[in-house]
Amino acid sequence: MDLDPEKSVARQLDKGKDDGPPLKDDPTYCKYFTMLKMNLPMMLPFTLYILMHFAEYLHFIFG
Repeated sequence: MDLDPEKSVARQLDKGKDDGPPLKDDPTYCKYFTMLKMNLPMMLPFTLYILMHFAEYLHFIFG
C-alpha cells in the first residue's frame, strides 16, 4: 500500500476525515521514517514493523 507521508493516515484510509498528524509525524510510524532518513535498507523498517506487531499478537494470545 502506498500512502502519502504528507497526509494523515485517517484521511488516506477513510477518504475524508483529516483528524491526525501527517503520516511521517504520526507517533506510531515516526520511528520507521527516522530509520529511512538514516539510510538504512528499505526492508529493515518494514521487517521491524511486522515483527513488532507479531510480538504484540503473540503476547495477546499467550499472555
